[in-house]
This record gives sequence, structure tokens and C-alpha cells, in this order.
Amino acid sequence: MKFLLLLTAALFLARPAFAETPPRIVPCETISPDAVAAVPPPFDAYMKLVCYAPSGQSLQPPDGTHWTDGNSDFGLTAMDDRLGPNGQPRLARAWYTALTPRPISAANEAALRQVLAQAVQPPFFNGARIIELDAATSAGQVKQEFIITPADLAATHGIRVLMECHEFCQGDDKPWILGIVPDGR
Repeated sequence: MKFLLLLTAALFLARPAFAETPPRIVPCETISPDAVAAVPPPFDAYMKLVCYAPSGQSLQPPDGTHWTDGNSDFGLTAMDDRLGPNGQPRLARAWYTALTPRPISAANEAALRQVLAQAVQPPFFNGARIIELDAATSAGQVKQEFIITPADLAATHGIRVLMECHEFCQGDDKPWILGIVPDGR
């Protein structure tokens, strides 16, 4: 339990979570003909797509896991999370138009590891494998979803890291870091 508390503290970064009651779940094909209907491998092992009426999608943890930022469990949305001209979040519903696995260049991986070194404990990123999923949205954003699998899963109690950002988490792009935690932990 002490380890989980330390992990929770290590994963927490200040990024606002937008609390709202999700609308009812619908078949993905009812949202838009341009909406993605499935998560590609190997990311489908770490996330599933959920579609909401009238027009929204989110990525959620698959059965057997939950995602946590240390405060709450939730998923990632296709929602436009950029600030509007008034400085407030746009919060407009959106859907994914493409979910594309991408190779990570050595330079971008090095930059990501620097971000991780400041945000999580060394067992989570030293020697870890990082894979990238580009998530294009109907709001015109490309969000990057990174799955970080520690080199020694036993040392992290089976916990992986999910990090979302937009530009390899550089500049003023603040990463959102979640623990992918097996249920029962």
C-alpha cells in the first residue's frame, strides 16, 4: 500500500480534469462517418474506445485495469482541451478521426524521458519501452498518447504509465500522466 501511495504522489501533475456526467453510450458508427470505431493494436491492449450521444468519444481503460492520476479514475476524451480566445477551456465535444501508431525518433524519445524523469519514479522510465499513438480529433487537434512499459514490471507492481501531450510534452505543453493500474491494486 505504501508503494501505491508513493506512486500516486509521483504520478500527480497539475492538469485540470473536466468533471461532467457523461452522456449515454451509443454505437460509434452513429456519431459520424468520420469517427474511428476501434483502437489499433498494440494499443487495444491498454485502451478501448467508448462513444457517447450525440457526438463524443473517449478512450477508456480496458476491463481488468483502471487509469488514475492519483486523485481519480477516468478516461481520455477527444474533447478540444485547448484554451479558447477568452482563456477558458473550449470543452466542445469531438470524436477521433484517426488513431495512428507512430515510431518515436531517438530525439523525441530522449525528450520524453526528460519529462518522465521529472514526473515519475525511476523504475517507471529507466529502460522502459515507449510506444506512441497519435489521436487526431474532429476539433483539429492531434493528441499524443504514450504507453510506457517499465523494464521491470515486478518493481512497479504491474503498473504501466499512460502519458498524453501534444508536442512530445515540450515547451508549455503540460503532460497528463496516468497510471495504468491492474484492478485490485
